[in-house]
Amino acid sequence: MKELATDLLKERLGWLEFNLSQFNGSADLIGALHQIRDKILEGKVPVAFFDEFDLQNLKWLKDLLAPMQDGRFQEGQITHPIGQCFFIFAGGTSPSYEAFAAKGNISDSNGAHKAEHFILSKGPDFASRLDGKLNVVGPNPRPAGQDGRCDIFFPVRRALFIRSYLKCPDIERLNIHPGLATALLEIASFKHGSRSLTKILEPFKALRRERTDASLTLSSLPPPDQLALHVDLAEFDALANRDQDAANLLGVDKLAAAVHEFYRRKGIKEKWVKPQHDRDFADLSTFDQASNRAAAMRIPAVLALTGLKLTRGSATEDGRAQAEEVLSAHAEVLGEAEHDGWVQWHFDNGWSQSNVRSDERQQHDLLVPCSSLDPKNQGKDKDQVLHYIDIAEMAQMKIVPIASP
Repeated sequence: MKELATDLLKERLGWLEFNLSQFNGSADLIGALHQIRDKILEGKVPVAFFDEFDLQNLKWLKDLLAPMQDGRFQEGQITHPIGQCFFIFAGGTSPSYEAFAAKGNISDSNGAHKAEHFILSKGPDFASRLDGKLNVVGPNPRPAGQDGRCDIFFPVRRALFIRSYLKCPDIERLNIHPGLATALLEIASFKHGSRSLTKILEPFKALRRERTDASLTLSSLPPPDQLALHVDLAEFDALANRDQDAANLLGVDKLAAAVHEFYRRKGIKEKWVKPQHDRDFADLSTFDQASNRAAAMRIPAVLALTGLKLTRGSATEDGRAQAEEVLSAHAEVLGEAEHDGWVQWHFDNGWSQSNVRSDERQQHDLLVPCSSLDPKNQGKDKDQVLHYIDIAEMAQMKIVPIASP
């Protein structure tokens, strides 16, 4: 909300925050309203954010009616005008505005007294004075609706929340370990919603204060006993290590050998293979073996971006066609992920970017963001993703959808 208000009002913004759960009496609320008047005297446009307005048994609703309706408040025998301002109310007891407003319509015997209290507390009057409402959905999936449709957008909300909390510029690609990203985006729920996600992200925020390009890894997570306060620890660990475990289960060397053999044959056919690569995987140099293992490890991580995974077995014609359709539809994004993983592996192994490639000096001209590559090299990354199907086949594996939770 504050970001939106800042964008609209810029230097004229007079932002104020009040947590009504911490107010002890009407004097506290009157003091808050005086602060709002002071902002107007400073030439600002006050935007007052009242948090937890519905706590303390709805005691504050009746006191807010006059400021909302008339722009005035009473202090003893004196009536003070407030002036033009904005009030924003955030609730703490209802999952949505509709649930809050419906409290006055409870008709069953068990809830009738709650409906009466809501009415006596001026709940309907308060609701009638609002100019708009917004249901802020947290990082946890919403329950399935009556039509059976599930909330499939919660990973996007989480990604936006993470980027906002860590203050990532729009053009920045966050340097985050794939397993950590998987766990944060896919875990079933955070025990305390946004507060839990914030607690988990605090160490990473501290890292980025020192270096904005700091790598966010699993080692920077809070200790397990603290992490367990906010997530199911076993589920979080399983998600964080899912791609690694999947590659290990399938056999990294087997998949790496298939990666090497596919491009060895392609290189022979297209006449670009180098002599040191025209040999079996077992006869490659240590570096080239490690490079192919890293490529093999990236496959499960990249596939997971579109809800796919590797498993043992042979693909049917329909299964292969479905995998091709998904990979083709997302080739640009997946190609970028493949390239970024390749770049990061080289950086992690002591390579640096240079305008001229030199394997002896561990320098490479393509160690740049995917968007900086020429169309030809961008096309190579997209093609590599599309060849995942052929590589999987050579390793006696297939690409299938990840089972829904």
